Amino acid sequence: MRTRGTFVLPPSAVQSPQRNWGYPWVLPGQSEPVFVIRWYGRELLPSQKRLLQMAQALATKPREKHHIFPRQEDLRKWFESRGINIHQETMLLDIDTHHRIHKGLMGGPWNQAWQSFRRAHEGATRDDMYRYARELIIRFNLIGPILPYHLLVGPSIEY
Repeated sequence: MRTRGTFVLPPSAVQSPQRNWGYPWVLPGQSEPVFVIRWYGRELLPSQKRLLQMAQALATKPREKHHIFPRQEDLRKWFESRGINIHQETMLLDIDTHHRIHKGLMGGPWNQAWQSFRRAHEGATRDDMYRYARELIIRFNLIGPILPYHLLVGPSIEY
């Protein structure tokens, strides 16, 4: 097929990477590249840099598994009677936070909150308990992955 004054791509090139090649010849005064691959990302915003620094600081702190549903004997039996396995939902928390929520008598403020919930809602259902667990996680400002207690968590992999 011959045309005058235009360059026609073959049909196979329309659906291939060739569609980004531009003109096959260099025109006089054409100094801009036709196709640019950005190998390096844009510079991070200051807020993004702070967020990354905080994440790296959190990742370097030692962690402990925290049972969302306490292991305290009377509470454990109450949870099991509602079909909750307390070892299925644990959070990986930094040690300082874990000690903060359990500091004090009878398991600290975390266990006391569960005790008061139990007294107020003796007939609570499994859904009520999960709803209250979510509320406590927000109230105590806990951040971390939820995973089973017996899952082994090793050191981070460095590339």
